[in-house]
Amino acid sequence: MKKLLALLLAFAASLFINFEVEAAEIENYSLFGNDIIDGRSLSSDELSKIRESNEEFKILLTEKQAAERAAEVKGVSVEEIIAERNAQAITTMSTITPRIACSYVEANVQVKTSKTSYKPTLIVMPQVCHGGGATYINRNVEPYLWEFKAEDNYSYAGTIKIELQNGHYIYTVNGKFMSEGGSSAHSSTTGLTTPVITATYTFTGTTSNVHATTSQLRVKRDVLGF
Repeated sequence: MKKLLALLLAFAASLFINFEVEAAEIENYSLFGNDIIDGRSLSSDELSKIRESNEEFKILLTEKQAAERAAEVKGVSVEEIIAERNAQAITTMSTITPRIACSYVEANVQVKTSKTSYKPTLIVMPQVCHGGGATYINRNVEPYLWEFKAEDNYSYAGTIKIELQNGHYIYTVNGKFMSEGGSSAHSSTTGLTTPVITATYTFTGTTSNVHATTSQLRVKRDVLGF
């Protein structure tokens, strides 16, 4: 009986140890709230590790980190991103809301396509502010980024529409991912002075082979939970 009790205690202890290990692995990064990883004090390598190991996640970033991420996804320099933001600031409503304490949340979501195995990542990076006891998405400032991080470098042609709300955004995507043989470019953006922004991407190349199509209307993506 004593041997059986000892075995049971040992088994229970092993389960507890395993649970502690798994919990430690999950809680490697502090949470800002609503499952948002607070990445403001993390290094570039640590941020890369999160992005490579998670297909859907939300990371709180400083403006400098947001600019670095936008430059990485778009394949341009940080200086170009900052210059673009400064030029667009003249036409936005960013002066209406005081920036009491603001950061950016990188919200990554997989988007379904006609090819079941192909799920490109849509990255939207809205500004999040804290003031008056509330945390909210600043609808007066355009996101730092709204773009596909497509696997295998497939080029996207179509539109990405983002509707900013106080605690989430609604995305509408309608387009296609093209096979190799060309490239896509962010050709135009409308709605920079409103909480509804539409970006258009055009494809140029020697082939029009479609790898996968996508058409999703008004899909809600939670950021802050309301």
